[in-house]
Amino acid sequence: MSLKTLAFTLAHSNEANKLVRTKLEEEKCEQYTPIDLNELGTYLSRYTVNLENESLDFPIANYNLHQGVSNVIKSLL
Repeated sequence: MSLKTLAFTLAHSNEANKLVRTKLEEEKCEQYTPIDLNELGTYLSRYTVNLENESLDFPIANYNLHQGVSNVIKSLL
């Protein structure tokens, strides 16, 4: 979910040519350099994350898998 939010934030920042969705000072936001999002987009699309509509939910099956793996790792530690 965090990577999806990051992808949309960076996409909006690329369009605005400044960092958006932040509480940083405007001067710092304007120092933003656009980032190529191809690699992040490719990664997220492998997990069927919708990168066209931000309001669509994260695929629940992938979230449940992530939570299950996290719980197993926690129990092993």
